[in-house]
Amino acid sequence: MQWKPINTADTLIYKGIAILMIAIHNFMNTFPLPRHNEFRFNRVFFDNFIQLMADEPENAFRWVFAYLGHYGVQAFIFLSAYGLTKKYLKERLFYKEFIVDRFTKLYPPFLLALILWFILKFVWNWYNNSLETADYMFTAVILKMTLLSNFVQGYALKPVGPWWFLPFIFQFYLVFPFLLGVMKKYGAIGILALSLLSLSLVISVDNNAINLFVTLLPYIPGFCFAMYLAAKDSNGIRFSNSLLILVLVVFVFGNFDQWFWYFTHLSSLVLLMFGLQLTKQCLRYIPNLEKVMMYLGLISMHIFLVHGFLRTPTADWALIYDDWYMVNLLCFAFLLISITVSYCFYLLEFRLRMQCSGIFLKIEKK
Repeated sequence: MQWKPINTADTLIYKGIAILMIAIHNFMNTFPLPRHNEFRFNRVFFDNFIQLMADEPENAFRWVFAYLGHYGVQAFIFLSAYGLTKKYLKERLFYKEFIVDRFTKLYPPFLLALILWFILKFVWNWYNNSLETADYMFTAVILKMTLLSNFVQGYALKPVGPWWFLPFIFQFYLVFPFLLGVMKKYGAIGILALSLLSLSLVISVDNNAINLFVTLLPYIPGFCFAMYLAAKDSNGIRFSNSLLILVLVVFVFGNFDQWFWYFTHLSSLVLLMFGLQLTKQCLRYIPNLEKVMMYLGLISMHIFLVHGFLRTPTADWALIYDDWYMVNLLCFAFLLISITVSYCFYLLEFRLRMQCSGIFLKIEKK
């Protein structure tokens, strides 16, 4: 299969599809079953998934996204490394300017989302007469603001579950210049060595002290794979069908055996990116759907930041009714709410940035 270079429009479409996967997954993950093998492996999770699919096929939409939807994160991992490599492969990267640029793109919308979360939580507790007993998780908030929460046991998924990705991606920005330097100096051999080293450490280190799968280490191979493609795909890269079948086999076996599971993050990334390329071709036959996905991709960061705490109350109602049609209907309502709020959030951030840039421009002129 031929790998095709990714342009700006492709990136937006892939982000749009991936953020839908993640949002639906987090909504369906509200239910107790099935659990998923994202951060830890447990064979029982896969057995439960298969059993639920057999017993209640009408709920297949719920089961599939609850168990597999989290792999949408792999698309953002790939696109981050791919886009940065394309940008800096042939130009000099100044570390300080690069980190400041990444920080200013990530941190302001996160702070706005944090304020919105606090306001909505306060209003919800006031409405339910539970202000005195409300837990605002200040320790978790502080750890998240310092972008260190994934290094503290029990705090990676607090105060809002999907926010585990924030310190993770910023830590990637911190090491990206190093990864790029290795690739420029040693080529594919250098990043392959880094990938093997990271996997060796993940497999050998005790995962009880700290869950490595909310840190950068297990995802280094995925980042390196994206960087390799970004450096080489302008000349054309073709993957044999046998290789893709082998990747699929590794992913499938990763649901049965923990040793194979260590390779599912990379194998799922490869399968997902080729799947997204095929999906993009299909979108052309559905009027305006491609534009919808590009729009979702444009506000994907804002959807990511707010959808986790916008599950209330639709997810609570879904738990109460627990009928397949009501769950899917409430999930759709949740998506509409998240997209609408995210668009308003996007406009607010854009206007604040314009105002701030105008203020700094006036100061510079003085």
